Amino acid sequence: MESRTLRRCLATCMLAIFTSLLLLVPVSRLAEAAQLEQNWQYKIHATDTWQSFDYPQLPQELASGTREIWLRTTLQPGDEDQDTLLFMTFMQSVRIWVNDRLIYHYGSFDQAHINAGQRWHIVQLPPLHEPVELRMQVAADFEQTMRGLNTLTLGTGLEQAQKPFLFDLPIAFALPGAVLIILLMLLCYRYNPYRWRKLYLALIIFMLTFSWWLIAASNSKNALFDNALFWWYALSVTAYLLPLTANLVLYVILCHERGAHPGWILAVNFTLLCLAVGGDLTGHWSMNAMMRIYYPLLVVTEAIMAWWLIKACRRGNILSRAILPALVGFTLCGAVDGLTGHFHILPWRLYCTPLGIFPLMYFIVHLLRIQLARERSLAARTARLEYKVAQATERSERDNLTGCYNRAAGKRLFELAKQQTDRMEVPMSLIMLDIDHFKHFNDTYGHATGDRILQLFAQALREELDKERPLIRWGGEEFIVICPGMSQMETAVLANELRRHVVRLNLHGCGVTCSLGVSIWHDKKDTFETLVKRADRALYQAKSQGRNRVVSEMDLQP
Repeated sequence: MESRTLRRCLATCMLAIFTSLLLLVPVSRLAEAAQLEQNWQYKIHATDTWQSFDYPQLPQELASGTREIWLRTTLQPGDEDQDTLLFMTFMQSVRIWVNDRLIYHYGSFDQAHINAGQRWHIVQLPPLHEPVELRMQVAADFEQTMRGLNTLTLGTGLEQAQKPFLFDLPIAFALPGAVLIILLMLLCYRYNPYRWRKLYLALIIFMLTFSWWLIAASNSKNALFDNALFWWYALSVTAYLLPLTANLVLYVILCHERGAHPGWILAVNFTLLCLAVGGDLTGHWSMNAMMRIYYPLLVVTEAIMAWWLIKACRRGNILSRAILPALVGFTLCGAVDGLTGHFHILPWRLYCTPLGIFPLMYFIVHLLRIQLARERSLAARTARLEYKVAQATERSERDNLTGCYNRAAGKRLFELAKQQTDRMEVPMSLIMLDIDHFKHFNDTYGHATGDRILQLFAQALREELDKERPLIRWGGEEFIVICPGMSQMETAVLANELRRHVVRLNLHGCGVTCSLGVSIWHDKKDTFETLVKRADRALYQAKSQGRNRVVSEMDLQP
């Protein structure tokens, strides 16, 4: 049943991934400049001659170190609602002219380093009554960032305002799942004191990093805080942290596996993070430049991790097999994002990394399933131990011959009865019983018959008593009955019923009778010992008056 539930969860995740991809396909087509003329031209310097190229693939002939490029095409008058340009810049400054009129300017062209972050731009065009020239001047620090401006589209203002948010669809799918996983792991960490707390903590750290990356990668973040440079650094630093925190989870799983060295991979990830951040802090602008190392290294290191997981899986590591799809999913999605976002090999501007949350959910379901099975096993084991303890306690308080409570248990049972009577403010009394002429039975019929009479006597009394009135073997042939909630008169009536019941049974054919003494609890100054002593005195008087009778404490002769 559990494996069937797990397969259903996996099928649901795969369906969600498939649905997500179907939704993403039309979004990627939004990056096509279908409503613009295709006669695109470029030049490197203002004095150069214009050369043609196939947009959106930017010119491949850009020389190393190119920091500025001019682009131009023709805008044809058409639907008057199609008056808004949408495009993305990535660490770029940009100016836009319509004919010779400057209509838009973003960033600075004069500073030594252009560090303008990543931003979507919506530019409204002036009314067009004839074909006009659209000219763009783009500047960047590095030649590879020049290739980021390939998302230019023309449409209505409403359409263009909606498009950046459509690119957030993968993030919209992933962020609630990430928050749910964090909450689940926090609950597991808080209430599970067993060996997987380190794994829960590592997953929490990774999912917090992943959630922050999702926020920094979304286009909706500017509604919270509109600072392109801040979000660019938040996205870049978190991108370096993602493999580090993800491999921290794998480290917890693999750290005790023979032949696996996940600490080495963590050291590589940490070194790359320090070099990237340190380079930017010292003015070398290495955060983006080192992405050329980051993505190939990501594929290599995670492939090594995957190999170690496969080997651990063969040795019976129950978590390695479950985490492997998540590792492969995140690595492939990250590699695709590298091809699109950094190397610009693929044209769309969609993040695939958020889709890695779905195979990770399979691992979380598997982890929780194992944990629930363990909890059930521990609960069953605890119940068995408690049952054994209860049995041992029961045996230690029971008389081996008659099965009644023994003298050691009498004091505890009396304390429980006293608490009940004090709480309910009702009386309490005690009966002491003794088999008449028991020594004669032992001498005449032997001790085996005497033991059998004791057993039958105790059984006969228990048949007439309920759980509220426990029968205790006080010693030899003497028994006591604690009677909470009963007055002395009521207890005397019960004692007579017990006496008559024993006579009727004619135990073992020996005509067994018994004498009984009744005492009453006086007040809080009274004690169990004095209560038993008064019952014993009443019993002694019953024997002296001829046996086979009941004498109460109030009937005692001075």
